[in-house]
Amino acid sequence: MSEAEPMVQGRASGQGRVYQAQRDQYVTEHHHHYPEGEGPSLFGAPEGRAAVPAPRGGLGVDRTAPDSVRTPLVGRTPLVLRDRRELLPVLLSAAGDETGNIHVLHGLGGCGKTSLAQAVFNEVTGGSRRLGLWVNASERATLRAGMLAVAADRGAEAGELAAAHGGQRASADLVWNYLHASSEPWLLVLDNADDPEVLGDGGWLRRSPRGTVLVTTRQAGSPVWNGARLHHLGVLPVEDAALVLRDLAPEAGSVEDAETVARRLDCLPL
Repeated sequence: MSEAEPMVQGRASGQGRVYQAQRDQYVTEHHHHYPEGEGPSLFGAPEGRAAVPAPRGGLGVDRTAPDSVRTPLVGRTPLVLRDRRELLPVLLSAAGDETGNIHVLHGLGGCGKTSLAQAVFNEVTGGSRRLGLWVNASERATLRAGMLAVAADRGAEAGELAAAHGGQRASADLVWNYLHASSEPWLLVLDNADDPEVLGDGGWLRRSPRGTVLVTTRQAGSPVWNGARLHHLGVLPVEDAALVLRDLAPEAGSVEDAETVARRLDCLPL
């Protein structure tokens, strides 16, 4: 009996679609229309920038378009970041320094780690202050695909990427060579790294004087984080947890109803 194909869901938005495959893998498909013979190559990549070759045997969609790492591909997040007034400026300062540190944001699932990382990402990349790169680190496959897309974004050639895909070149070394040589300072977010060994195996987690790494994870005690700065994100106060619920569903009930639900969720509204 042949193995069942993974289920893929899609939704349209403007000029593209966001696909979600099993295990929270996200793919963005952008549509660009040009007169015949004009326009950039695959996925609108500028001339001279290599597109990452699609892995064989996949879902029939290129999961590694270089421009996909420039945008946080996350689910619905609150419009307002609630009760993170102390930690947000710390992370913003860390993202803008030149020490090349690794910062690990850890806490329970649903406490808002990804939302906080996205707020830092949006603030740091606003006004072209710093290049933002976002990779789903939840599984080995998504991490590797995303990091190779980072290499492509930073100028890796198609032949180099093909060699990495084929196992003739160490993928992590290729990626970090291009991150070290980046002409622009960057912030690299490795989101949902709940299995730290995914980052530890193969040497994916490194420092660079050209940028800052921000990791989100539920795991605080892993030796993979040795030498990194850890930041704990606790649960929200009940009032703020209720406000998050109302931000997400403003017509769903009163403030008192939202506080009741927030208590039932142990103040983990996400």
